[in-house]
Amino acid sequence: MKQVFIIGVMTLFALCFAGCADSKTQNSNEAGTENTMIAELEEAMLPLEEITIPDKTIIAFGEATHGNREFTLLKQTLFALAVEQQGIRAFALEADFGGCAKVNAYINGGDGTAQEAATQIGFQLYSTQEMAEVLQWMRNYNETSAEDDKIRFYGFDIQKYDNKKDGLFSYLNQVDPSLAQEYELLLEPLNDAHSYDQEPTLIQQGLDHMTNLVNTMDEKRETYLENSSLQEYEFACLYATCIIKNAELQLTDPAKYSEVRDQNMADMVSWILNYEEQNFGTDAIFIAGHTAHMDKTSQYSSSGAPVLGEYLFQQYGDEYFVIGSECYESNFLAWDYTDYEAEERSEFHIVANDETRLISVFNQTEWDEAYLAFDGVAKDSQLGVLLSTPQGITLIGDSFSKEAEEAAQETDQTLHMVPSEAFDAIILLKNVMPPTDIPR
Repeated sequence: MKQVFIIGVMTLFALCFAGCADSKTQNSNEAGTENTMIAELEEAMLPLEEITIPDKTIIAFGEATHGNREFTLLKQTLFALAVEQQGIRAFALEADFGGCAKVNAYINGGDGTAQEAATQIGFQLYSTQEMAEVLQWMRNYNETSAEDDKIRFYGFDIQKYDNKKDGLFSYLNQVDPSLAQEYELLLEPLNDAHSYDQEPTLIQQGLDHMTNLVNTMDEKRETYLENSSLQEYEFACLYATCIIKNAELQLTDPAKYSEVRDQNMADMVSWILNYEEQNFGTDAIFIAGHTAHMDKTSQYSSSGAPVLGEYLFQQYGDEYFVIGSECYESNFLAWDYTDYEAEERSEFHIVANDETRLISVFNQTEWDEAYLAFDGVAKDSQLGVLLSTPQGITLIGDSFSKEAEEAAQETDQTLHMVPSEAFDAIILLKNVMPPTDIPR
C-alpha cells in the first residue's frame, strides 16, 4: 500500500513538473513571438521627417480622432512633404466646400486672421489654434511663391448652407443682381441654424427653388461669361450644386444618410481633382479627414455601404494611397452626445487596452511617433501577420460620452479593421493631447 502511495505521489509530482514546463515553454514562446514582432516593427518604422510621399493621384490622410492637436498638425507635416516631394498644391479637407473657399481666399492673401479663417471651415472641430497654425503656414508659403506655385484649399463636404450661399450670391450679384435679390429671399429657409432640423416641406421648397435657379444659370451661361471668367462661373455652379445636394441629404432616410454623404464627398473629391487639372495643370491632390471615411474597404460601415475611401479606391485603384493613424493613449475633445445643451466640447480620455493591437506592440518600443509603410513588411513575418489580422483601430468622431469613456477603460471600444486592407501606411503615436479651441 505504501509503495502504491509513493508511486502516486511521484506521478503527481511528474505531472506538475511537466505542466510547469509546458507553461514555461508556452510563456517563453509567447515572449519570443512578442520580442520578434517588436524587433520587426522597430526595423520597419521611420521617423516622420523621413516619410517618402509616393507618386499617386490622391494622397489621403485619415485621423483616428477629430479632437486631437497632433492629428491636426500632422496634416501640415504630410502636406508639406507632398508639396516638396511630389509638387502637390491642392489641399482638400472633410469640411464645408463654401467655408473652405473662404479659407482659400485667406491663404492667398485675403483679409482677416488665421483664427478667423479657421472658424469659417464649418465645424467646431476645426476651430482650433492648431488649425490656425496650419492655415498660417499655408499663407506664409504662398506669400513667397510664384502665382502658379501657390497652395489651394478646398472642402469636400456638403453639410452646410450659409458659406455656399455667400459664394453663390456674391457671383450672382456680379452678373445678375436682380436674380440674386430674388433668390436670396426664396432660399432663406436653407440655413446653417436649421441645417439638421428644418421642416421637410421648407427644405423641399428650397430644393425646388435651387433647381430653378440652376436652370436659369445654365440658360444665361453665355451672358454671365461676358462679365465673369469661366472659372468663376464653374465655382458658382458648384456652390449651387452643393446646396442642392445638402438639401437632398437632409431629406434622405436617416438610415441612408452616411451612405449618401460619402458618395457626395467622393464626387466632390473627383470634381476638385478635375478642376485642378483643367485650371492649374496638376494631376494629384492631398485630402484629409476621419479614418472611417478614408478606409479603402469600408470596414467601418455598419450597413455595408461603401464609404468615401472605397468609392475612391474603386475609381482610382492603386492611385489612391491612404495613410491611417493610431494612438495608444488619447486625451481628446468631443461633443458629449448626452448633453444637448452643451456650448463647448468636453475632454475625454481613453487607452488601448487590447494587447493584441498593433498600437499596443508599438507602445512597447522606445518610439513616441513613427511612420510604418506596409509594403516594406514581409507578409509572412510576425508583423505582417498582425497587419493582416482584424484588430481594434481607434475611430472616434466629433461626439462621445462619459459612459463610452468609462466603458473604454474596461473593454475595447474601437472598431475592428484589417490595417493592411484599410490603409497603405499608418502613423503611430503613443500619446495625443486635445487641441486649443478658438473662443466662439
